[in-house]
Amino acid sequence: MSCCIEDAVLETLRGLNCTTIKSENHFLNEKRCSDCLPYVVVKIDTQSGLRTSSAVQKSHTVDIKAYFSDTMQKKAQEYRALVEDWLFAAGCVTLGSCGCFCQRGNASSSIRSGTGGVIVYSLVFRGTYKQSGSSDSVSASESV
Repeated sequence: MSCCIEDAVLETLRGLNCTTIKSENHFLNEKRCSDCLPYVVVKIDTQSGLRTSSAVQKSHTVDIKAYFSDTMQKKAQEYRALVEDWLFAAGCVTLGSCGCFCQRGNASSSIRSGTGGVIVYSLVFRGTYKQSGSSDSVSASESV
């Protein structure tokens, strides 16, 4: 498995136990199917952050949106609980064999009605990413 932050988050969401969203319905940056509700789109924005003596620590904003048909309100709520249990269980969450992501600041989580008979669950959070096996100087530059 690739260990860039985007792939690590996507693979972790695909691997959550009890999710009703098929693995093939998880996408990076944009939906790549037609008529495939429910589905998830993950977007990650990276900014330079704290400068250390050895590198610049990167800060990542993770935006997860899950789309459900308007008849699946209960499924949207269950998915919200599942993802929040994963994210809020500890300050840092494991991203498979790739490393860990440490949340910084408050996360924003909501379920709202979208257009065209769709319900959207949205979760946005920021943090730093440390790849497995990276040294301290490398992890500073790879931080999310």
